[in-house]
Amino acid sequence: MRTLLLLAALAAAASVFATVEPLPGASPQTGRLGASFPVALAVMVRDAAGRPVAGTEVRFIHPSGAICCLLPGNFDGYKVRTDARGIATLPHAFALSPGIYRIEVESDYGSTQLHLETTSESPPPGSVLVIGGDAQVLRPGKPFGEPLRVRVFDSDGATLPFAVVWITTTPPHGAPIFAVADLEGIVVAPPFVPSATLGPGEVKFTAWSRQPGKVSATITYRIEPF
Repeated sequence: MRTLLLLAALAAAASVFATVEPLPGASPQTGRLGASFPVALAVMVRDAAGRPVAGTEVRFIHPSGAICCLLPGNFDGYKVRTDARGIATLPHAFALSPGIYRIEVESDYGSTQLHLETTSESPPPGSVLVIGGDAQVLRPGKPFGEPLRVRVFDSDGATLPFAVVWITTTPPHGAPIFAVADLEGIVVAPPFVPSATLGPGEVKFTAWSRQPGKVSATITYRIEPF
């Protein structure tokens, strides 16, 4: 019993001096409506000896639900595990409305906060332009031969870096695919086999906006028999 009590006391003492710290650039930072924050929300977890802790669970929590991410989440927030370097990353987080937000980050080794802001001063997504992969003719069961690519622009006509885009298909291919643009506002759909068996089909790219579904572009394709 004394051994168990001693081990418990040592574990408690270690947790007191362990740390969870935001990586440089993760907090504070400012993002744009319709785009993910430019720097991934990431923290470093260290034990009492200052060593990175790999494989431990980290929870990113925002009670209002105004911060979204391209990962499954629930009322307990988003849960990720630290990598071999002791870093837990919440990729491609974005805000649904303008405001100042505080993300609570919790783990067995301590906690911290991330401070974020999304401004309404910069122009939101305004248009989506197809730049590659349109009008392909495919064989049944074959993937697209050319990548499906679009570019997202804001309402002032400038490219929108890190724009968040939903990709849907007709006929339906399953749940929508979420993607994030690069620094040039370009989104490339991941490779997939279209769901149409014969005849025409569509792949729709929709950027986030205050008018859902209004800012979008469609790539068409056709499946023909052998």
